[in-house]
Amino acid sequence: RKEEPIKKSPLKRKTKKAKNTKKTKEDQLSAEPKISSSPKKKKVITKRQPRGAKRTSKEVTSDGSASESDGESPKPKTASATKAKKVGKATKGVKKAKTSSKDGDKAAKSSPAKKKPAKKADHQRLTERDPIPKLWNPESNPDSYTFTIISWNVAGLRAILRNHPTALSDLATKYDADVICLQETKLQEMHVDDPKLKIKGHLLEEEGYDSHFSCSTTKKGYSGTAVFVKRQEQNNQKKSKKKQATMDSFFGSKKNDETDTSGKKGKQADIATDTTNLIPENVSMELGKEEHDSEGRIISLDFPLFSLSNLYVPNSGQKLDRLDYRTSQWDKDLLEFMQKTEKERGVPVMWLGDLNVAHTAMEVWNEGAKH
Repeated sequence: RKEEPIKKSPLKRKTKKAKNTKKTKEDQLSAEPKISSSPKKKKVITKRQPRGAKRTSKEVTSDGSASESDGESPKPKTASATKAKKVGKATKGVKKAKTSSKDGDKAAKSSPAKKKPAKKADHQRLTERDPIPKLWNPESNPDSYTFTIISWNVAGLRAILRNHPTALSDLATKYDADVICLQETKLQEMHVDDPKLKIKGHLLEEEGYDSHFSCSTTKKGYSGTAVFVKRQEQNNQKKSKKKQATMDSFFGSKKNDETDTSGKKGKQADIATDTTNLIPENVSMELGKEEHDSEGRIISLDFPLFSLSNLYVPNSGQKLDRLDYRTSQWDKDLLEFMQKTEKERGVPVMWLGDLNVAHTAMEVWNEGAKH
């Protein structure tokens, strides 16, 4: 009879083994085999799916059982993981800032650089004027009278009255002018008589001046001349009390301009001459030629002792369109008119205004400009 071997229980083996193997905890942990009763590990299997479909995953355990779930399986969050995410976000932000700054630099390089403003042309250098020599001496002849004439191209009288309403009155009182000649008024006849604009019958009326206007009829807002003449009834009283200015004060040095030119040296005595010599006998606004008289370019005043013409001479144009008209017609007809007036009246003739002539640099107020 064969004896069957005695089967030993696994519990005894374990106890014996535990008795025989008395080691430290570290050795025990390293040498201790994995216990089958540990939690089952899960394997995650993901499948590729077309875009737009939901993402699913299978979890397979060691037993072979599988379970499907939508999206990623939840992972335990730890402090180190959250810190790593924060660091990752910060680094991404820095990278974005760097890339944006690089893009900005590229855009700045690609964009055209701003041009530096060009230097302004030297157009404001005034032409130095020599003092005008006098042909008379008021001090040696106290009974003499200085007749003051002012000429000014206003380039639009309405703009002057709107922006500088007291410019004309200040000019008239400062120099105590007898005649004020204006050119390029750009007025129409309707503007002269318009009560809202207050030109005729209002402008320099309180200062004691009579006004005369010549307007262009062929072109609106074009050329035009005006003349203001002092009324001598009021002039007699003021001239006896106030010192008289001369042409030298108007074209003189800066020192004379800074001070009141009406208080120059040499007193003017009461006018011994007849005041009728200072009143024009006739006022005309024609040159005697139809092709010239429609542009309002001339006003002539015939005083007893001389004739005076205020002119706005036409220029040749930027493209010299009117050069032939200017040289072959206007200049010849003007000279003929002046010679005829001098011969018929037998008195000196003078003309002034904007003559559109610059023979030398002395005729140009801004020598630095192109001319």
